[in-house]
Amino acid sequence: MSNCRKLVGSVWCDFLLGAHRQDLFPWLTVPRGDPDMSNMTMVLLLLLAAATCTAAADMPAGVDISDIEERVEALDETLEEILSEMSEDPGQNNDYFRRGLDPKAQGAEACLVYKGESYRGKLATTVTGKKCQRWASQTPHSHKYRPDKYESDGLNENYCRNPDGHSAPWCYTMDMGKRWEYCNVPGCDCVNYKGTTYRGTIAVTKSGKTCQPWASQTPHSHKYTPVKYLNYGLDQNYCRNPSGNAMPWCYTTDPGKKWDYCDIPGCECVEGTGATYRGTVAVTKSGTPCQRWDSSSPHKPGYTPPDGKDHNYCRNPSRAAMPWCYTTDPGKRWEVCDIAPCECRMGKGTSYRGTVAVTKSGKTCQRWDSKSPHKPYYKPQDRKDHNYCRNPDGQAQPWCYTTDPGTRWEFCDIPGCGDSMGDVIPML
Repeated sequence: MSNCRKLVGSVWCDFLLGAHRQDLFPWLTVPRGDPDMSNMTMVLLLLLAAATCTAAADMPAGVDISDIEERVEALDETLEEILSEMSEDPGQNNDYFRRGLDPKAQGAEACLVYKGESYRGKLATTVTGKKCQRWASQTPHSHKYRPDKYESDGLNENYCRNPDGHSAPWCYTMDMGKRWEYCNVPGCDCVNYKGTTYRGTIAVTKSGKTCQPWASQTPHSHKYTPVKYLNYGLDQNYCRNPSGNAMPWCYTTDPGKKWDYCDIPGCECVEGTGATYRGTVAVTKSGTPCQRWDSSSPHKPGYTPPDGKDHNYCRNPSRAAMPWCYTTDPGKRWEVCDIAPCECRMGKGTSYRGTVAVTKSGKTCQRWDSKSPHKPYYKPQDRKDHNYCRNPDGQAQPWCYTTDPGTRWEFCDIPGCGDSMGDVIPML
């Protein structure tokens, strides 16, 4: 059996042996400098290159393989170029090859969202009060979660983190008798969108009724138990949204009222287009009060916000550029609202639209529409005529190309959105 067949198998090798035919060979053409080349595509291309080279070497005598050699050479150059850019550009993360999966760091929160994989607060003690061991240390407990291997997981100090997808942030402890323990990280007490990731401690409904513990079947029996819905934070009687309703809710302790929504404040800044905004701004940018969404006077609404109609807060049910509302002015049907973008980020910050324009090391960001000193592969979704930190490719956090010729790109130090507006820098 030939080396080609040993390497890639008979069927694949036989196909490649016919690759010198012009009707088959164009399939090997690869667009040069493709910014969206995925890591999996990269692996397939590498295998293809190896198989093609081997196939060419195994060609019968007398077959002209010069065309194949030229194409393989071009393919090799393209692969080399892409590999080089993968090591330079945040969009092509080497973690795929090093760890065998896409980076899962979700951003930088100062309070608990979902399982806390995005938590970047400074709590450094466990639920029982034990001091956390530094992640860079192997004493008193040796482990694999080192900062140099898990760069996107915030393991620089001894703060509670969740690099492995546990149910909550945790840490190795300084107690030789206790290897690791969970941390009691407070949940974020404001909601974005439907609040499915809300992990705050409000336990009373909007009508004032106390919430029934999720583990209890009294006075109301139900299916949303902590055992069946492990990842929804149902360990107490706090308002949650395991069902994907319009907002967090709970079963009540009132036998006459099975369940009710909870009145949890929305986070008072706009992420992206504000589709998830649940704040209480109720005036347009010109100062006109908003009309209630359940009112038909002076304007008959054509849209309904996902969190209900019994208010007049600015919302974006139509996927416009920003939150808006119908106005109380008969001569002005609707108008956008002037709500500051979040100068903090939620999750990975893919919807971050703030104005931070400097990297975490202090380097000035290069404009996205500039090609000097670095030629951009990625462009932000909002627009290109600025140099603000953005996350157009789903990295762990916002980043930018820098004006330093020696540093192509770098992450930006944008704080996570916490549980109060004290963490938000207003737009001036």
